[in-house]
Amino acid sequence: MSLENSGSLHFLMLGWTITQGLIRRVLPAMQQECGLDLRDLLVLTHVRGGVVYPTHLAEDLQLPKYVVSRTLEGLMAAGLVTRSIDERDSRRARLSLTLEGERRIDQALRLIEREVSPYLSGLGADTTVLLDMLQHIADQVRPVEEQAAASEDGASS
Repeated sequence: MSLENSGSLHFLMLGWTITQGLIRRVLPAMQQECGLDLRDLLVLTHVRGGVVYPTHLAEDLQLPKYVVSRTLEGLMAAGLVTRSIDERDSRRARLSLTLEGERRIDQALRLIEREVSPYLSGLGADTTVLLDMLQHIADQVRPVEEQAAASEDGASS
């Protein structure tokens, strides 16, 4: 088998094609209907999920701290996120969502469901299998530091 026909290259090409195609469909609608770009939504959903420190956001999203900082500034200016002093450690800023931030996340998630579900619906029960397999791959390609932290968390449980 030639390297051009390898499963690995095919996998990367499919990932690229799917990602680019969905981004071209979803992001303009999300910007127009929700006033959010993908980075905004990722930050908002991480804050909703309990990631309340900017440094942890940068780590989880694998983004430079300055990018997260600029994104947070925009979200705060839009009234979607607030920053306050952490009661347990006054050196740290703690993030929380506003009601409008919650509303925009829900609006964006409905839009994503509307745009993406037609592609998944044809898979039927195989959707769960596909998502589990992709999650397994995603877990494997996380940075080594995250893998080590995850295994330590699992060992201490």
